[in-house]
Amino acid sequence: MLEGFQNLWEGIPLLRGELIILGLLGYYLLAWVLVGRDPRKASSVPMFEPPEGYSPAALRYLWASPTGFDAGCFTALMVGLAEKGVLRIERKGSTFHLHDLGLGKAELLEDEECVYKALFPEEHIDPDLPQKSFSLGGTGRNAARKVCRAAWDGLKGKLHKQFKKGYRVNNRRWVTLGIWIYLLGGGFLTVDPAVSNILTAGGFRTFDPGVSNILTAGNVADIRVILSLMLGFGLAFFCAMVLFFCHGGITMLRAGEMVPGFGLGVIGLGLGFVYVNLAMDVHTLSGFFRVVAWMIFGYILNACFLTLMKCYSRKGRQVTDHIEGLRMYMNGHDGKRAKLAYAPQLSMEHHDQLLPYAVALGCTEKWAERFDTVSPTSKPGELNQKRVSGGFIGMPEGAQMASVLAVGGDFHRALMTSCGLQT
Repeated sequence: MLEGFQNLWEGIPLLRGELIILGLLGYYLLAWVLVGRDPRKASSVPMFEPPEGYSPAALRYLWASPTGFDAGCFTALMVGLAEKGVLRIERKGSTFHLHDLGLGKAELLEDEECVYKALFPEEHIDPDLPQKSFSLGGTGRNAARKVCRAAWDGLKGKLHKQFKKGYRVNNRRWVTLGIWIYLLGGGFLTVDPAVSNILTAGGFRTFDPGVSNILTAGNVADIRVILSLMLGFGLAFFCAMVLFFCHGGITMLRAGEMVPGFGLGVIGLGLGFVYVNLAMDVHTLSGFFRVVAWMIFGYILNACFLTLMKCYSRKGRQVTDHIEGLRMYMNGHDGKRAKLAYAPQLSMEHHDQLLPYAVALGCTEKWAERFDTVSPTSKPGELNQKRVSGGFIGMPEGAQMASVLAVGGDFHRALMTSCGLQT
């Protein structure tokens, strides 16, 4: 009965397994149209205030999708705490000091409170500086590493807990089905007579003689096909594991994680050596390369759609639309802002209020350029009377201050060093 299985689609250029893997592409395209696309994105309009209840770190976490949490989240939140007046960022040469100013009347969000309490515990931190202060470089760096790392880990955990559900949809069930289709196609491709010898009369010459004796009785063809399918699916799974470990190793190395990257790479190469030896006993040389090429193609499909199938929920889409509107405003693309009655007046106070969000959303330079004509020491009656934020000391004004506080700037690098991270 199963002997005729090997004759299906005889003469067709594409084999059974290849057709299944090509069908996987169609399946993913259909799944992406049904559930993978983001809800309809609203046409961006300028937003002059951040969404209520979201810290700078939270906005960056959502804006940086699919990356999520990164070093910019931590930097933006620190700048936000300084703007709220609960800590002061003081620059002295190449060193930055953080001073606790107390909560006072400031209202902190959950992630901000988590970081603040981790940075300034009750015990004294640096004996060379005032109480509840520490350096991000120089004498206080070793003392700062413990509290900075605790604050980093606390913020990361808080943001993951707050936004992992409800804002994004992974659609992993669809991807899981896609992986099974991929393995099915790889299994059929592996046992196809056009690329292998395991369905031929001598295909089981390497098996134990006891197996050969069994095959001499009963329906030999059916047993041969069943065993060959089992072998084929096993080899397809083995090949997928080789690709998984090699891909994981490359990804870790590119992220700077050298030890786990090399570890995964060595495992992948070791499994790959074993796979090549097994596969060459089963396939012809051209058949081996044909199978591997299609397995790589299917693996790439799964890896790409694992990311593409992630999308925002309706709630997440609303927040990200608001983020895009805020970025439009801070980048200067707010249209006829001067004619809008509700548009805020440009002042250094307004600059400082949105500065943490400019840091979070990568708009510090453009945001600073909008205030080139605004002086923090302007006389009464001019565009601005004073700069109310006392959270930044020893900083240059305007675009230079923005470049110091921006992600990738001097303050950011000092923070990452104190957290024990490479920059």
